[in-house]
Amino acid sequence: MKFNPKLNLVLLILASLLVWSYYTFNVPKPNLNGDSQNQTKTSQIQPDIIEASQTISLTISGWIPTWAYDSGYSTLEKNISKFDSVSPVWYEVLADGSLKETKPKNYQQLLQLARSKNLKIIPSIAMFDHSLFSQVLQNPQNLANHIDSIYSTVMNNEYDGIDLDYESTKLQDKDKYFEFLENLSNRLKIQNKILTVTVLAKWGEEVIYPYLPQTRQVQDWSKISQYADEIRIMAYDYTSASALYPGPIGPLDWIEQVMQYALTKAEPQKFVLGVHLYSYERWVEVTNPQHDLGFNHPKLQFKSSYLDNETSREPARSYTYDTVKQIVHNHSGSLETFQGEKIFKYTKTNPKLAL
Repeated sequence: MKFNPKLNLVLLILASLLVWSYYTFNVPKPNLNGDSQNQTKTSQIQPDIIEASQTISLTISGWIPTWAYDSGYSTLEKNISKFDSVSPVWYEVLADGSLKETKPKNYQQLLQLARSKNLKIIPSIAMFDHSLFSQVLQNPQNLANHIDSIYSTVMNNEYDGIDLDYESTKLQDKDKYFEFLENLSNRLKIQNKILTVTVLAKWGEEVIYPYLPQTRQVQDWSKISQYADEIRIMAYDYTSASALYPGPIGPLDWIEQVMQYALTKAEPQKFVLGVHLYSYERWVEVTNPQHDLGFNHPKLQFKSSYLDNETSREPARSYTYDTVKQIVHNHSGSLETFQGEKIFKYTKTNPKLAL
């Protein structure tokens, strides 16, 4: 994969990991003699989790979601010299356009740490409800209130800017969406504040996007670039947690397609590449060893293309870096690589089902 050195690369998820994994439960009948012959075995590999070396200059930032604040803060603290800015997810949008704070009680420690190391503080506003967002955009008073709330939040807290992580928008609201961006951008620019806009990944005009297609149509990167200082591309979840079969989260050839598409929309300095550092785990529970298909089970068949996948009612588990390290350390298994991602296959006995 050839990276354009002018394209800003940024790591946007803290408290995260490098290995993607899945496993099956193999639950043999209790054996008082300690005979474990019925337990499925895998190759005895204990893979190391190796951090990629930094070969080019990177601008590194990170989102810290409120639900993972402690681990996110720990990651930031341990690697503080590598970061240029941080975006804790501290706000949500209310129907009247005001902002709801979601800060943890000890949020001041992050502010103190970041400011002591001259890190830019660019908090994120999270919004995933297109109906709620429509209520804000289509009501003049709500829209004005929303812009005022964001502006005052940035100024009163002396933030360096704000990140709009608005991930669901109706196509009918497109014009009002850009009216919102233009007005907010104008006010923030006067104060030399940064506006970043987080967008869903796109890799072509004719692509049939299975998830949030209207939002991707609204998010015209060329137009967003007129108002945003940075466009943060979420180049991950190619295979999401809701997919029925395992598959790559961010395969390299797909990421390159996303990058090449971006470079046709605006100057490369506008774009930030968000990469995944989390893991999904898929599993199958087998109560009778005689019926154990191991990794040949239909549910565990790897799908390299999102077009071959379906939606599952049982989402995959999402793990952070520390959790995957524990899994790899505590279990033997086989290690594979696909498009730059590690796949760790292992089996284990579920003690609750074995009783």
